[in-house]
Amino acid sequence: MAMIFKWYFAHSTRLALQGEEDQLTDYQIHCGPALGAFNQWVKGTAIERWQNRHVADIAERIMQGTAQWLNQRFGALAGADLHQPSK
Repeated sequence: MAMIFKWYFAHSTRLALQGEEDQLTDYQIHCGPALGAFNQWVKGTAIERWQNRHVADIAERIMQGTAQWLNQRFGALAGADLHQPSK
């Protein structure tokens, strides 16, 4: 049984890499926990469904998120809250 699973694992990956359209339902794309983390990050947004995801939109979200995070960190290091208007 283990040999059958091992064969199917390799076979389904090969199908996906080769783009065998007649066996689309057997495709297997391997990924790690990063994809799960990404799916959690986009949950509740316009790109929650994978069909709505485009590279440019994802890149924009990553850059905006990074800029927000950096502003918060730099503000904390400077002892200021960048979200509050200055008096």
